[in-house]
Amino acid sequence: MEKNTFELLNILLVESNFWRHQNVKSDKESQPDFKIGTQDKISDNKLAVAVTVEFNFIVDDKEVVKTKTRMVGNFIINNSANKDFVEGFAKINAPAIIFPYIREHLATTSAKAGIYPILLQPFNFVEFVKGSEKNEKV
Repeated sequence: MEKNTFELLNILLVESNFWRHQNVKSDKESQPDFKIGTQDKISDNKLAVAVTVEFNFIVDDKEVVKTKTRMVGNFIINNSANKDFVEGFAKINAPAIIFPYIREHLATTSAKAGIYPILLQPFNFVEFVKGSEKNEKV
């Protein structure tokens, strides 16, 4: 029996919005607001997965930093006949591959904006999928 494998073709930045208040004083006391969502499209042996992250800083009930980043990973699935493998990969593995690129993008962009770098924590997509009906999708 052939193993189920994938090939990463690329990861593309398709949306990047970053806004900061002119006089923002961000620090570790800022209240973050974090939302994540995923979408996938499977066609034959091709898979496209989009991960969207919205991350905002709120200080004294005022939004002082607002971001939205969407990246898409394009994959080829070898031996895609195993539907469970493909669906699991699309919901868990592919987003987990893409997410570190979003983390890096936000850290770099926030540092260039002169604020405390946005350092997103690693994200557990297994738990996200298990509780997806409770999570807000963006």
